[in-house]
This record gives sequence, structure tokens and C-alpha cells, in this order.
Amino acid sequence: MATAIRAKGLTKRFGDFTAVKDVNLEIEAGKFIAFLGPNGAGKSTAINMLTTLDKMTAGKVEINGFDIEKQKKQAREAIGLVFQKSVLSKELTVNQNLLLTQRLVHASDQYTQKMIETFQLKALGNRKVGKLSGGQRRRVDIVNALLSRPKILFLDEPTTALDIQTRSLIWEALAELRRDQEMTVFLTTHYLEEAEQSDQIYILDRGEILAQGSAAELEEQYTTNLLTVFDGHFIAPVHWVKQADQYLIDDTQAMLKELIKQKVNKFSYRQGTLDDVFVTLTGKEVRA
Repeated sequence: MATAIRAKGLTKRFGDFTAVKDVNLEIEAGKFIAFLGPNGAGKSTAINMLTTLDKMTAGKVEINGFDIEKQKKQAREAIGLVFQKSVLSKELTVNQNLLLTQRLVHASDQYTQKMIETFQLKALGNRKVGKLSGGQRRRVDIVNALLSRPKILFLDEPTTALDIQTRSLIWEALAELRRDQEMTVFLTTHYLEEAEQSDQIYILDRGEILAQGSAAELEEQYTTNLLTVFDGHFIAPVHWVKQADQYLIDDTQAMLKELIKQKVNKFSYRQGTLDDVFVTLTGKEVRA
């Protein structure tokens, strides 16, 4: 599998402040990647460097095989980018904004219409972008970024403050495009449920990557499943580890067999979550 994004020692300093520190990435083409972290973690700064919008203080980056400093034009041609804030003209209609981009990137009418239909924008075509809701405008932003058929789509917190229905529509549409076009999606977010859908999560805080892996891998490595039994007759196996009034469980199937064996029906079980992973690594919740 080809490498879509490769970064070695990616660093950004502003005076004495280090916003991004020694970030290393090796991302296969067609993968869905999530950069997970709270506000101020360095997510946007990292994405700005990866997309050539901001210069690195140190490091090396290749996008679709092109060095972003020596082959910036070729690297940029592989990139689609959705900013946190819309770059569309508020005074133009949806159709007018998209037509400008369509002509700029030489997208076909057929493909443009397909994207408009995929993101349910047909009924909004003659409305000025400035009159759209946040969710409607965000969908136009994404279509605008997709018209160039990018190999890699960067999304900088695209669904912040959007309703659940709009977020679901966006992710379903992007999942379809990933399958059809083998497009790599690179997302920055502080929404756990979005990160959990990704192939690989990078947990970022204070400019550093603290851990990486799938949601399941991170939960297995950094969290503990907790069992509380409300039955005074329960006798735990000798190898079970107890912490206060709870047992630390690493084998759910064995736990269930033991509870059934002893006919325990009053208990609570809490499985470790991605939020627990973040708290373990940083000492704070992801949305802090």
C-alpha cells in the first residue's frame, strides 16, 4: 500500500513556545485518520504545516510521495482542505461558489452534480452562502474541497457545533467516497465518536503525540474494565485484582462465566472508553 502522508520530526515553534513537537506520521493511502485532542493541543497548527499553509520550524513532510518544500505544487494538487472557518463567499449563491471552484479545478459537470446530490445541496443551489445554517454551509465547504478529487482530504474540526443529523450525513457521504475513490481522510477533532470510526487515532496534547492506534488498541492498552458485584455471597477467583469495591477485569468472557457459575444477577460492569484513554494519558477530559 502506498504512503499518503509521511512526516518526520514535524515541529513548529513560535518564539519560545513549541506548538507542535517532533511529530512522526506514516499513513497509508485510503485510511481514515483522526487527530484527537482538546482545543490548543496543536491540531490545527499540524494540519496547516501538512497542507503547506504554514512553514515548519523543523522536520520533513511528504504528501502523496512529494516533498512539500521541494515539490509544493505537486503536493498541493493531491490535497483537499476544509478549514474550521468557511472560505466561501457569503455574497454568492451555493451554485456560484461551486461553479468558480469547478472551473478552477476543471471538474466535470457530472461529478459536480454528483457531489451536490451526495451532500443534499440541490435545493440550496440558489441561496446565498451567507444565508445558510452552519450545517448547510459546512456541507458546501466539503463539496467545494472535493471537486478537485483530492487524494487526501484534510478536515479541520469540520463538525464542531453541528447537529447529529448533519454530522451523520457528512460521515456517511465521506465513507462512500473513501470506498469509491480510495481517498485518505485526515480529521482533527475533539469528538470521541468521530475518532472511534477512524482506522488510526493519534492522541495529541500540548503539541506532542502521546499515543496512537485504533480505538480498540488504545482502550486495551490504556484502560481497565471495572466490575462491581452487589452480592455478598460472591467469591472472586483468587487471581482477580480488586481495587476498592471493584474488580479489574481483563477477560470479559471469563468474567461472565464466573458470574453465571455463581448465579450472580446484581452487578455493574463498565468497559474502558476512549475518553478514559485520554484521561489516563493527559489527566484531563478530551473536550477540556
